[in-house]
Order: sequence, then C-alpha cells, then structure tokens
Amino acid sequence: MLAQLGDIQFEGLNTPQSWSEAHAVQYGEVPHIGGKSSLQMTGEDLVKIDLNVRLSTDFCDPSETIEKLKTAQRMGEVLPFITGTGVLVGRYVITSVDVDVKRTGANGELKSATLSIALTEYVPPPGSEKEEPKGEAIKGRTKQVAQPPAIPVVTEAQSVTNDLSKAQQSVNVAKNILADVRKGTKSLKRGVREVKQTAQATKDFFSDAKSKVIQTKKIVQRASQLPTSLDEAIMYADNLAKIDNLASIATLEIRTNELVSASDKVAKRAAPVVAFVGTKEGGN
Repeated sequence: MLAQLGDIQFEGLNTPQSWSEAHAVQYGEVPHIGGKSSLQMTGEDLVKIDLNVRLSTDFCDPSETIEKLKTAQRMGEVLPFITGTGVLVGRYVITSVDVDVKRTGANGELKSATLSIALTEYVPPPGSEKEEPKGEAIKGRTKQVAQPPAIPVVTEAQSVTNDLSKAQQSVNVAKNILADVRKGTKSLKRGVREVKQTAQATKDFFSDAKSKVIQTKKIVQRASQLPTSLDEAIMYADNLAKIDNLASIATLEIRTNELVSASDKVAKRAAPVVAFVGTKEGGN
C-alpha cells in the first residue's frame, strides 16, 4: 500500500499515477526610511497535495470510491493521510475532486475514470479547543494564573505506532549495514555483530507493540491481523539476532530480507491503527 486517506487505501493498480506537494512560506515587507524594505517571514502556508488516481472496475468499484471522496468533501471531514510505512503525513481536507470519465457500460455504469484530488492541510483555528478557565476569583472576577505547559498524554494507539516506527527505523539500519557489507566498506564479522544488535532492538520494539495491541480492544477492532504479523516479525528478528558470528554474507542477506519483508507486512497491517491515532478519539 502506498498511502491511505481516511479509510480509502491507495494500493496496487489504484496507486496514484502522480503525487505533488506544495510547501511555501509567507514573507512580509518591513519598510525603512531612506532605504529598501526588508523581509520578515510571517509564517508557513498550508501544505497542499494533488493526487492523480486511475480507477477501473478491473480492480475496484470506481463509483464507490468517488462517492466516499465526495461525501468527505461535502461534510468537511478532516482525514488522516498516512503512508504505507505507517508515517502520518498529516491531517487534510479534500478541497476538490475532479472526475474524468474514461469508459462506461451500455447502461451508463461507470467503468473507468481518472481522478484529480486536491488536499489541503488542516490546522484548527487558534482557540478552537476551549478549556475551562483556570485561576483564582478576585472581587467577582477571575484573575488568570500562568499554568505550566501541559505534558502531552501518549495514548495506547500512539504508543503502538511509536514502537512500530522505532522498529522500522531499526530494520532500515539493518538494511544499511547489509549494504555496507556487500560494498566491502564494512567487514562481514563486524556487520553480523551490528545486525544482531539491531535485530534484538527491533524484536523488543515489535514485542512491546504486540503486548499493547492485545491489551487495547479498539486497536484490535481496527487491525485484527496485526498481532499475527507482529508474531512473524518477532520470529524473524529473533532468528537474525541469534545468527552465528561466522555466518556467510548469503545467510546474513537472507535473514535480513526475511525481517524486512515481515516488517513491511506489519506496516501494512498497522495502517488502520495509524489512521485511528489521527482521529479525535485516538488522539485523546
């Protein structure tokens, strides 16, 4: 899976044919008497993403997907946008959905279409999340007392995604070590030792995530296949952590690739959990 917007997955043949992002900042001019104005950055523009997606009855239901997108657009839904590796890109709203019909059936049924989807980053307006006033009453009025900054509360869902993200980083480290051994920039003996250490760390992260998933009913409802894929990843991480120091480059490569494949499967199964974190229910 390349990415997921809300509960709409972009994978396989309906992977976006193009994906463009616009990042910009704003500058204000500060005038000076007798000289040129200077520039001062006033803030960032909202990130904009444009997706171009092809839909066909050969691999999906185009009408159903289009209706989901249009409904989210009409309702002004704020949707979490995540990559296939489980990285939360951000929260976005759909500002436009342009449909270019390519093929229809004899009765007008939509068979194939190309969509142009425009997304805009969602940032809540200042003060939109109202808090109860804190302070001490003085003569019928409330004197505001400075409060220490709140410590963010890490929810169970967020904790799981943090563990999975750290595990994925460890897997990437193992891949880089293997590449260094292949290129001859690192000795096989040293590479095996470092990969074993990385595999043990990866196993610990996956194990922590599994224990949290099992304890959290809401996460299990959204990702019923995640515990099984975590078991598989833990097994391959354990196999790699226990590899003999005299292992050949071929053995090291096979074991590492097994873990990489299992980790990719975990990322795919974890997508609903990451999407859940982006919702109000999952973030509070």
